[in-house]
Amino acid sequence: MNDLMLIKEMLRDLPNAAYTCDEMGFVKAYNKAAVELWGREPVAGQDRWGGSWKTFNADGSSLKPGECPMAKTLMQQKPVYGKEIIVQRPDNSLRHVITYPAPLYNEAGKISGGINILIDITENKQQPNSENDQYRDIIEYAADGIFIFDRQGNFLSANTSGCKMLGYTRDELILLNVADIMPVAYRGKLPVATDRLFQGETILAERQFVKSEGTLFFGEISASLTGNGNIQAIVRDITQRRTAEQQLQKRVERHNILTEATADTIWDWDVVNNKMFYNEGITKMLGYQVAEIKNLTNWWKKNIHPDDFERVCKTVDEVFSSRKKNSHLTYRFKCADDSYKFIYDRWLTIFDKYGRPERMVGVMQDVTKYKEEDVRITKAIIETQESERRIIGAELHDNVNQILTGCLLNLAMIKSATPEKVSELAETSREYLLTAISELRKLTHRLVPVTESNTGSPVELFENLVSSMNINRQFRVHTDFAELNSNHIDDDTALSLYRMLQEQLTNIVKYSKATAVDISIAVSDNTIVMRIYDNGQGFDARLVTMGIGLNNIKKRIRLLDGVFTLNTSEGNGCEIIAQVPVSKQVVAA
Repeated sequence: MNDLMLIKEMLRDLPNAAYTCDEMGFVKAYNKAAVELWGREPVAGQDRWGGSWKTFNADGSSLKPGECPMAKTLMQQKPVYGKEIIVQRPDNSLRHVITYPAPLYNEAGKISGGINILIDITENKQQPNSENDQYRDIIEYAADGIFIFDRQGNFLSANTSGCKMLGYTRDELILLNVADIMPVAYRGKLPVATDRLFQGETILAERQFVKSEGTLFFGEISASLTGNGNIQAIVRDITQRRTAEQQLQKRVERHNILTEATADTIWDWDVVNNKMFYNEGITKMLGYQVAEIKNLTNWWKKNIHPDDFERVCKTVDEVFSSRKKNSHLTYRFKCADDSYKFIYDRWLTIFDKYGRPERMVGVMQDVTKYKEEDVRITKAIIETQESERRIIGAELHDNVNQILTGCLLNLAMIKSATPEKVSELAETSREYLLTAISELRKLTHRLVPVTESNTGSPVELFENLVSSMNINRQFRVHTDFAELNSNHIDDDTALSLYRMLQEQLTNIVKYSKATAVDISIAVSDNTIVMRIYDNGQGFDARLVTMGIGLNNIKKRIRLLDGVFTLNTSEGNGCEIIAQVPVSKQVVAA
């Protein structure tokens, strides 16, 4: 149900004539009682300020449309209560009416229209009664507090809403003076200047009042003289509105301070109206002038890096569908000079009562230096590891290999040696073997990088790696490495895949308790996909922190701008999927 339908439902249940106008004064909604009072149905887009056929002042003089109570209320953005007018129907019959128009505000605190309640006092005009009788119906039907007091401030009458507002019964209130409901700082004073009232003015003001239990509330008061010289005051409790305004003012002040203090870009997206605001941080960070940016939402989407666009849109859609309040992501954004920066974007999403997104407020932070440094460090680590493997490989060749060669020579000499010499050669060979074992124990990493090995094709290298991890044949292994021989996988990518497989096979041997392993590498839609699955014990990824091996795999995939996926749970094995894009150099070739 939209807001207009809700208003119509509300008006329908009111006993008196009531209607609403938009901010321009055109009639939007009205109830059956209003139609009966006017003697006609308003014409949409034509009737303004009200639905009367003709309107006059209480003395019979013509009332200009722009001077009617609703027009003044919308122009002044304040209630104009208690104005008596005469409504002439199309059948020329007249009705005397007291009007109670008040402005309506939207959630941003801006005026969005007005609402008017019309009290028909024609019967009272035709059969005059005492003042209390004349106003009894008006007072009792009003939602605001309506009070009558004399010139000294002594209460004479109050409606039910007024009694509830102050926390007194009607009998208790009659014994009080208006000064008794004023705060301590204004005790003994009236809430309005009576001299202005006696000059015929209607006074509008906002004041604080004290309830019977001592608590304070803010009231919007409209005071005027009645026909016999008493004072009528209509009070509306605006405590919530004042509190909201104060909170908004504090937010504005904090926002202004934050805007001045930070070089980050602060943005505010009105999702309903598809409008976006940026602070001056957009100029400092990306080089754009806010005044020069047209159609902000489309501009933002257009400047997201093409490779990140789908991921960013998917994240925003997921936020909307899951009603997630706090979110963040990192993506690349084009600067005014056509270069790209890495942006860390975090935001808060505000939803309406139906769960629909209304507003998103966030901060964009330039993390390009951190991203580049992370890539540099990751590359340096990998290059260091590969350099270390080369050194170890060379040491195996130049040191351990020579020791084992010496051992073989000694063993070969045993066949032709004398009995006395055999024992000496055997002991020397034993010492060679012990030395070789000691050297091998110092070597904890794999040797020469796969791309520099001369042991065979890429498929053979990967197959040999799997075989070396399954010497005791404790696993049933299925592999599919056919795509490794294609031209889609360059040497650097192949090396990264090799090291990732090496890390995970080590994890499987040490921790999985698996009996079967399935490994495949495929190329599809310019994406290389490596899948490693074991049927072991698995683990709860939410509770178990990933070890060095899995973290190394994630770093390598991130360095290749790829996607890492881990599927595992207790008792259901473990599956790792690495998706990395085909190298641009390979595609160009």
